[in-house]
Amino acid sequence: MNSLARNAATFLLTGVMAFALVGCGQGQPAGSQDSTAGAESIAASAASASIDVTSLGSAVTTYAGAKYIVSDATVDQDASDGEKVDYGLQEVCVVHQPAAWGTDGTIGWSRNNISFTYMPTEWGSIMYGYSYRNEAGASQEALGPGCASEEVYFNGMGEVQHTVLGDHKISYVFDQEEGAAGGIPDLEAQAAEAGSDDGERTVAVYTFEQRADKCAFNVSVVCTIDAGAVFELTAEQLIAQAYEPLEFVAYGQGVEVDAASYRANPTIADAANERTLVVAQKNGNLLSYGAHEVVLVDPIEGQLAKNPVRYDFAPTDEPAQDAETHEVEGLAVKVSIEEQGFGTAEDAPVERILHAWVDMDGKPLHIEAILSQDEDVDATLARLVGDGRLTLQ
Repeated sequence: MNSLARNAATFLLTGVMAFALVGCGQGQPAGSQDSTAGAESIAASAASASIDVTSLGSAVTTYAGAKYIVSDATVDQDASDGEKVDYGLQEVCVVHQPAAWGTDGTIGWSRNNISFTYMPTEWGSIMYGYSYRNEAGASQEALGPGCASEEVYFNGMGEVQHTVLGDHKISYVFDQEEGAAGGIPDLEAQAAEAGSDDGERTVAVYTFEQRADKCAFNVSVVCTIDAGAVFELTAEQLIAQAYEPLEFVAYGQGVEVDAASYRANPTIADAANERTLVVAQKNGNLLSYGAHEVVLVDPIEGQLAKNPVRYDFAPTDEPAQDAETHEVEGLAVKVSIEEQGFGTAEDAPVERILHAWVDMDGKPLHIEAILSQDEDVDATLARLVGDGRLTLQ
């Protein structure tokens, strides 16, 4: 349960961080690519439909592989029958994940934002967050407090500075204080500090780039610096490093990208990096993603609730001694159920947590899932293990 809670917290932190820092809603810096120039006609041809992330790009993603987010449908852009929706700029941002980022971090990923968290460095750890805000076609009610202007986005955050990378004109706030920048909670920093030694400090930079009318692209970089470590990077160096892996591609009919969306089936590696396992999402949602484990929010037939499930292909623990043996489509599975109560009252809710250990051709796979009320264990195993859910490579 602790592992599921930790991954859920990571996802919520990265997601909230991305949306909290998103503003309202060209060119080519060194190491970054931009295919939007001269593509107005292509973008116009796609303006009547949102970007289909289920068919664009690869159907399978790897932890170290290229990943993308898209600019449209960041707010409610529904229209009445017969009306056309103005999606504004339709763009794909591909993150070509550098090898230097390693395989120890965790990825939070959804349609319009992606965060790479807790990646170790020689001075501590770093987090990169990328997100879009596209307000085209949205009603004022849907927009809430958002605004597609630098002035409103940075209001109260501190001193706004400017830099240029190629044709990317970027505004930013550099925060060298622990905790927050101009009142926006630095949730990643707070999470790191909760278990950190005294003397750690946080340096962060938050950016705003106008990609089109009512469409902005935002980057957040949060550095957690170990006590006594030497850290000499400037804000502009941090921004350049954050933009270096990015490629911006105009979306239109026939456009292809060599990258995957958050809807792709994730691949995880075993502890020795000898075998990989593809875990089918089965219309669920991605909660968090690491090199060896993935957490999904799984849909359950006949129920409104969606419960998290964690697949760990490099477990450090073993099945409980009293685990029962099951077989699912020829795979040997050991299963134990843990109960966790909430509160001391007689009618306090009790959560059932399933631990399943699957022998994948000699490689252990640990599955941890929160069961719905009265959910049948055999049916759960069939959902989590069978019906093409797992493909060993």
